[in-house]
Amino acid sequence: MKSFKYRPIVFILFFVFSGILPVISSWADPLDNWTERDSGTISNLNAITYGNGMFVAVGSSGRIIPSPYGTNWTTRSSGTSASLYDVTYGNGTFVAVGYGGRFVRSTNGINWTYLHPYPEISLPVYGITYGNGLFVAVGYWDLV
Repeated sequence: MKSFKYRPIVFILFFVFSGILPVISSWADPLDNWTERDSGTISNLNAITYGNGMFVAVGSSGRIIPSPYGTNWTTRSSGTSASLYDVTYGNGTFVAVGYGGRFVRSTNGINWTYLHPYPEISLPVYGITYGNGLFVAVGYWDLV
């Protein structure tokens, strides 16, 4: 009959935790909850960035799809059919890079300008970032 001695403690703990658990669950990280969205394309998407109030995703066949809120996506022309592997935003400009040294840029994420491949960059460019006032890209065979 010693178990009756602990009953008040169990009830107190129950009421304390039933009041605390909803508060603790509201502390969940925003990355704990995801919502699937339809991109409107069947192309593989390789990278995404955010800047100037716009999400921009890039992928195979030169596919670029911007979205202001990350919910509705519209395909835009990149000016190339080469796969784009990465995209970044910096200094008021989006820049995407891809196969065969392809570079495209945009100031608004909607209208894109194809930059002709540089002759010395004929290999794939896989990544790009912006920092300290510079865009820096990396690619195949230790290309920087």
